[in-house]
Amino acid sequence: MSRSLKADILLLITALVWGLAFVAQRVGMEYVGPFAFNGVRFALGALALLPLAVRGNGALRPVEGMRAPVWLGCLCAGVVLTAGASLQQIGMQETTAGKAGFITCLYVILVPLFAAVLGRRTPLGTWIGAGAAVVGMYLLSINEDFSVNRGDMLELAGAVFWA
Repeated sequence: MSRSLKADILLLITALVWGLAFVAQRVGMEYVGPFAFNGVRFALGALALLPLAVRGNGALRPVEGMRAPVWLGCLCAGVVLTAGASLQQIGMQETTAGKAGFITCLYVILVPLFAAVLGRRTPLGTWIGAGAAVVGMYLLSINEDFSVNRGDMLELAGAVFWA
């Protein structure tokens, strides 16, 4: 098997696991609320990373060079991550896992659009992709009375924070 084929298979598996996570999140929401779900989710993530932070003797490694600006950046990143994850979980109570996955993926389009707002040149292909994403969201989210589900709007707000 070629290296390129292995890479493609690994990317496919990664996308499959990422997509199935939305189904697991939706099922998990039937048993606990969004904040409890995220609490368990991030606690498990912290436990998984703990071995990387511990020395051979069991003590935590000190972080060298962590001054106030770095801590402030960490705090801001944590607030943004918490907002994105919370909006995603709250929105998932009122929408399907498939729609939540699609709408959350709009952060891929939002990043270059935000860069354009900040003055970076955005290629034509990005604008075409953004238009296609908007059409896709419209087709998925607009109800019979031309309204948008509250859960879909919360997912979109979460995508803004993920971006």
